[in-house]
Amino acid sequence: MIPIVFGISAIVFLSMRLVPGDICYRIHGIKVAPEVIENCRQQLSLDQPIYVQYYRYLEGLLAGNLGYSLIFRRPALELILERLPVTLYLAMFSMLLAVLISMPVGILAAVKRDSWVDHLIRGGTTLSLSLPHFVIALGLMLVFSIRLKLFPVSGYGRTPAEVLHHLFLPSLTLAVTVAVLLARGLRSSLIEILGEDYIRTARGKGVPRQLLFRRHSLPNALVSYVSLIGLNLVVLVGATVIVEQVFALPGLGSLMVTSIFNRDYEVVQSITLIFALLVVAINLITDLSYAYIDPRIRYE
Repeated sequence: MIPIVFGISAIVFLSMRLVPGDICYRIHGIKVAPEVIENCRQQLSLDQPIYVQYYRYLEGLLAGNLGYSLIFRRPALELILERLPVTLYLAMFSMLLAVLISMPVGILAAVKRDSWVDHLIRGGTTLSLSLPHFVIALGLMLVFSIRLKLFPVSGYGRTPAEVLHHLFLPSLTLAVTVAVLLARGLRSSLIEILGEDYIRTARGKGVPRQLLFRRHSLPNALVSYVSLIGLNLVVLVGATVIVEQVFALPGLGSLMVTSIFNRDYEVVQSITLIFALLVVAINLITDLSYAYIDPRIRYE
């Protein structure tokens, strides 16, 4: 985990230095004396070689200092801690909806293989994958917010009930694409397992179909299903950037976009580092969860 995080920090640090523009002009404006800009660059060490700047950045990072936002005039860590819960709630709620949608859809498609139900589900999943997140978001807003007036267009809310109410449409926007991928993966795994020799043997011995499916087929298919959840949760965390912008949610994604346009280097680097830690942690939890789903992995 440690080399990955440091590698990502180096890539982001160098990438931000390649972005056109100057943070000092964003702070003081373009109609300012050159001496002011030069003094600003010296204060921020922007006049130093790139390796010196990165070394000082690492020194602060190891000391627990994520930097200072020159646009918001606050420590970057404070900004991140304020907005991190919004992004985490959005990601978790989205994955919960995706699982609730994909489980019955994937099972139904596998059990009704090659029937009209299966073809209908597969056609719907293909259509969903072809739509970008912002198109899905605008469609949901048009139907459920503007026409039916069931959910708000933007905002976050204060009480837990208000938070869930405001996050439902953004979470559903992310869940649609993820649920499609999970359902297709679960369908493929179940079809493969249902065709195994031990399943056919158990059927020949008179084992009830429901018991066989619940005790053998589904648990074995869940190993790959959990792996897909981990992979798509990583993608989902990155997709929150777009959805937060569309629904005006005060999360890390919207903060990152604002910071990129304002050349707020410290905040962008800090948010990217947090996202990297989340991705690594999700992959680790996914790997550890295999042993609880399939006991055979514990003894390998």
